[in-house]
Amino acid sequence: NIMSSSRQHPIRRKNSAAAPTKTCHVAIIGSGLGGISAALAIINMQNEKKQSAPATKYKITIYERDKTFSDRKEGYGMTLTYDPNGPLQKLGVLEEVAKRDCPSRCHYLFTADGVVKGYFGNAFYKEEELNKRGSGQRGNLRIPRAELRSMLWKALQA
Repeated sequence: NIMSSSRQHPIRRKNSAAAPTKTCHVAIIGSGLGGISAALAIINMQNEKKQSAPATKYKITIYERDKTFSDRKEGYGMTLTYDPNGPLQKLGVLEEVAKRDCPSRCHYLFTADGVVKGYFGNAFYKEEELNKRGSGQRGNLRIPRAELRSMLWKALQA
């Protein structure tokens, strides 16, 4: 199955009439977080190029085996860094991820048979201990993997 985002994004420079236009075909295998992010990065890189860059069009095709987004299991949630200069910002989704942040205060580790092996997080400290060591989420964002994938896909289609 092909989920195609075959969009062409020309880069122009001064006196572009003299410069030949080159088309670069890019095939991305898989529309997971890496595949969609790669497509967005190529488009954003091209759009950010200075006017002196040669004229190039990118035609991106994403190949995906799943017929729909819901065919793939949810997967684990992700903890990402809120960085105004980081990859989420460069992909154009940082603020949307921040709006959908679902902070967590406790985490449990389990053995394969379901027995609690350990736990950690702010919820296990007394209030006075939190004030000593610092509280809050320390700039991290938490989001379900499928939500992030959907956000990236929408950004790609925009």
